[in-house]
Amino acid sequence: MRKIIIWIIVIVIVGVGAYFGVRRYQQSRSAPLSQYQTATLQKGNLTVIVGATGTVRTNQTAVIAWQTSGRIESIDVSQDSQVEAYQVIASLAKNSLSPNLIAAQGNLITARQSLADLLDSDVTTAQAQQTLVQAQQALTTAQNKRDSLDYQRATTALLDQANASYFLAKDAVNSAQKLYNNFSHLPEDNVNRASALSRLGAAKQQLNQAQAQLNYLLSNPTPEDIALADANLQVAKANLQEAQRQWDKVKNGPNQDDVAAAEANIESIQATLDMAQLAAPFTGTVTQVYSKVGDLVSPGTVSFQIDDLSHLLIDVQIPEVDITQIAPGEVTTIVFDAIPNVNYKGKVIEVSKVGSSSSTGVNYPVTVELLNADKEVLAGMTAAVNIVVEQLNDVLLIPNQAVRFVNNTQVVYIIRNDTLMEVEILIGATSSTYSQVLAGEIQAGDQVVLNPPSSTTLQGGSPFGG
Repeated sequence: MRKIIIWIIVIVIVGVGAYFGVRRYQQSRSAPLSQYQTATLQKGNLTVIVGATGTVRTNQTAVIAWQTSGRIESIDVSQDSQVEAYQVIASLAKNSLSPNLIAAQGNLITARQSLADLLDSDVTTAQAQQTLVQAQQALTTAQNKRDSLDYQRATTALLDQANASYFLAKDAVNSAQKLYNNFSHLPEDNVNRASALSRLGAAKQQLNQAQAQLNYLLSNPTPEDIALADANLQVAKANLQEAQRQWDKVKNGPNQDDVAAAEANIESIQATLDMAQLAAPFTGTVTQVYSKVGDLVSPGTVSFQIDDLSHLLIDVQIPEVDITQIAPGEVTTIVFDAIPNVNYKGKVIEVSKVGSSSSTGVNYPVTVELLNADKEVLAGMTAAVNIVVEQLNDVLLIPNQAVRFVNNTQVVYIIRNDTLMEVEILIGATSSTYSQVLAGEIQAGDQVVLNPPSSTTLQGGSPFGG
């Protein structure tokens, strides 16, 4: 008995619901058509886009660092300066450089002259011949010195000259000692102290040489002197043989191996000298200056950043479902949150062939170049990029808000002959506001409903099933 009562209650509820549902449907179907918002279907052009966001970057960027130690003597640029490739932008003071860099300047002059002489066959030949003659003369001189050891070692004039050289060297040591005393209290790695100490050492060495020369001239020849003269004589003979060999080598023109070696020597010396300067690696703009004149730097100290601002690029990630539609050369529109109400143009310049997986799927890097960037666009800004992948002309267009899904079928509602009608359609390409109609019994001039009845709206959504 209880079960019968329950079934009766259920039947009553279903009946009442059906009654009100039918009545509501009839009311909606009989509602005045004026309550609907409509649009007239038309043919037109449809631009199909793929959108993504990315960050603006420069075409090329570089941080410029020193390769040696020293004190910055000059900085020839400032932030926003335009520089050319290989332009010198900063230099170190010469007196703060290591000795090998200071010596390199003289070595470069010598190396260049050697190459020039080598390439000039007449000069090279003449020099080789001159060296040969000098070697012959040196041999004669060595022979004469050896023979002269049996006589007085020096004339009065030579002794006077040796005495004068000794006193001059002694005075130079005193001057160098006074200079060093001014810096002796400084740390050992102080450049001024090291320079003064080096000068003092050289002066003392010169004094020792002058003293030894004077002592030598005042003394009588010894067996050691004779042995040394014999050795010098042998060296002179060996030098003559080497000079003869060089003459035989160049008398018919320069040797190409020697030319290559001379050129490599110049490049090596120049590379050493270049460490005392910083140069721009490419044409661009100085975007950061980290150093000031007078700063002490060491290898690895970064002083500048240079960027090529002539081409601004945006890297975006495109999902795999859209990447096949994108190719280099396609045009884009670009907007920035930081620059309202301004649209910029761009084009795709690179599409990666390799994607990367993420939590949302596989994405492919695409690079877009800004074509009309102005001073408002800065590197690091976030940009919204719309890539135009297709342009359709003279196709039937329908507003996206009019499309609904009913039983997994795309439909629209039109008013024809004062009657609301449901029509199945098939859409193709789509933009943010319109879609292309591929099939369906609708045509240009039909009035499509933008706000269908609530009974249909409950089943509706976007043309993508949303």
